[in-house]
Amino acid sequence: MKIATAFSVLDDTEKACCEVIEQLTQDASCPPNFIVCYYSAKHQYLQIANKLQFAFLSIPIIACSSCQGVMTADGFHSESGAGLTLWAIWDDYGHYGTGLECIDNITDDASVYQACQSALQQALAGAGRLGELPELIWLHASPGFETQMIAALEEMVGDQVPIAGGSAADQYILGDWSLFNQTAVTTQGVAVAALFPGGEIGYSFHSGYVASRALGTVTASHHRTIEMIDHRPAAEVYLEAIDEPTSDFSYPHSILEKGAFHPIGRIAGQLDQFPIFKLAHPSAVDSNAGLELFADVQCGELLYLMEGSRQSLIHRGGRVTQLSLTDPFSHQEPIGALVIYCAGCMLAVHDDVDAVVASIRRSLGEKLPFAGAFTFGEQGHFMTGKNGHGNLMCSAVVFYQRELL
Repeated sequence: MKIATAFSVLDDTEKACCEVIEQLTQDASCPPNFIVCYYSAKHQYLQIANKLQFAFLSIPIIACSSCQGVMTADGFHSESGAGLTLWAIWDDYGHYGTGLECIDNITDDASVYQACQSALQQALAGAGRLGELPELIWLHASPGFETQMIAALEEMVGDQVPIAGGSAADQYILGDWSLFNQTAVTTQGVAVAALFPGGEIGYSFHSGYVASRALGTVTASHHRTIEMIDHRPAAEVYLEAIDEPTSDFSYPHSILEKGAFHPIGRIAGQLDQFPIFKLAHPSAVDSNAGLELFADVQCGELLYLMEGSRQSLIHRGGRVTQLSLTDPFSHQEPIGALVIYCAGCMLAVHDDVDAVVASIRRSLGEKLPFAGAFTFGEQGHFMTGKNGHGNLMCSAVVFYQRELL
């Protein structure tokens, strides 16, 4: 088994593709078994898809746009917002497949369920393992209905198969995200990979924030907007809690940066009597003093105000990847990793993003290859044993060398 990565910061999409393809194949005696591709939305995604589909005929690929750059063990890659990376695994004992579906009506639960389950069926068929439970489902989707997508996948495989990944992103939250695999492309849909690796995997999903106080209970909400908390306008409750003056506050109003350091938490379970939180990133106050988020919140949920510092966000990636190395099989040799880091956190600490990548590199080991994207929503498997979707989080999967008997 072997994992390798390649990257380019060339602004020209065709030249960037040629560079990463050459890097990935120059020392390889045979094609890889599975490829993951991340690219900043500044690139022409159709051109990337065409180049990779032609260069790696019949090899399963899953690809997702990233916010303003990508990362590998060599650093944060973004030249004027352009970055492209490939991650590949050579695994003679593993089986990999991908599936992709467009979703015409993303607001219709039935359409979302059908698309997700069809994509997973494609992935399982591509891996040659129909009817079996994968070791991991790697998920990328256009933002908006990831909670329903996880539920759709769990309807097929149960809730004990780990689901990890991240939601497609663009440069400035304008909807310019995209996805593709080895056969199709979409700007609104879902892409999944079914992984049956020849070795073990370790995974972790964490926020790195701490709860400071209870905010109250959601008494009115609509999809990704909290309208009322304890029967008060949600924005008023939130802004008071973060000591933000409301007297001169104009509605609607963006609070994206403030929300990155003060997200909303909900208890996702407990571990050793300590609560595990999943986060929602407040993005804006609407004209009715509602609180817009990047995740679903339901009426009746108890909300907590979470806090994070600049330093905690910088070092959080390293802590999460370190947790992926502490599984029961951690005595085995790790060979590489995939890392998802929230775009909101990256933008909040943008001047120190190189330190974020350095923290991940130190935790994995200076020579261990990894690749990652900056996403508009993160999916992962909590330490409580449940899959979930959250914001301002980090998800990591570490691959281990197959043990020879």
